[in-house]
Amino acid sequence: MMSIDRFTKRLQYRKVWLSIGWMLIFIIIYLTLMPSPPELMDSISYGDKIGHFVSYTILMLWFCQLYLEIRHRLLLSLAFILMGVTLEFLQGLAGVRMYEIADMIANSTGVIIGAILTYAGLGNVLYNIEKKMGVTK
Repeated sequence: MMSIDRFTKRLQYRKVWLSIGWMLIFIIIYLTLMPSPPELMDSISYGDKIGHFVSYTILMLWFCQLYLEIRHRLLLSLAFILMGVTLEFLQGLAGVRMYEIADMIANSTGVIIGAILTYAGLGNVLYNIEKKMGVTK
């Protein structure tokens, strides 16, 4: 069986995947700092926290498929955790919304779970997409 790293080394559309990843980062920043974010999950108990968790899980899982070395993934983890904490504090400083420690925990937990999912079989999703498109063998 091929390792995850071998899959991602052969991504033909790595620049496209990387661009989409950066768009995910900007969307998270925008939604976190906007005065009135969409209330997509407010009808669910802890929907806001679930949204934070899922967003950061997807973000980490996405970038782990593009950066292969453990040290890069550790740096990504630290960067995304720091991003989540910083954005929460910026919310509080803006005066329109309040920061929540629970959001910081949800963000950080999402980063950790995203990294774990990379090694639990979801670390080759982008490769499989390219394979189904017929651009990667």
